[in-house]
Amino acid sequence: EGRVAHKGSVANMIYQLVGDKYVEMFATSANLETNMAFFQSKSEVVLEGRKARYRIKEKQPVFLSTYSSTDAPLVKLKPGDSNDDRNLKIGSGAFMPFGGTQKMGVRNEDKIAINIERDARGFYKVTPASPLPPGEYGFILATGFGAGSGKIYDFGVD
Repeated sequence: EGRVAHKGSVANMIYQLVGDKYVEMFATSANLETNMAFFQSKSEVVLEGRKARYRIKEKQPVFLSTYSSTDAPLVKLKPGDSNDDRNLKIGSGAFMPFGGTQKMGVRNEDKIAINIERDARGFYKVTPASPLPPGEYGFILATGFGAGSGKIYDFGVD
């Protein structure tokens, strides 16, 4: 529990609590791909590889995070149709020639419901509200996709 306990020197991190150990998770870079056609834009966050390297066995893993649930929602990733990747559709917007709207953000149907509580050290303890079916998941840094790429703390449940 060495590093977690140091208050003040905490960078943004996400750990998984495995038994009584904290395992640090590492963010994978992801690209934001936007297709514009006929005044519709579709954006997808794309990660390389069909499976996360970080695999977990628990169906209701416990994570310790310095991010709140709005900063890093837990999402389900979809294996790519043909490519060796995983992706997540995010926000769609209709572009009108004279102004219009664009919503960026994770769609509600892709978000995993979580229970979150803040502990005495200021960490968020995040647990999926119900057991996760096998698949690919990740905490997506909602604020990080400004320049066309961003970070996802991805993991797979086997």
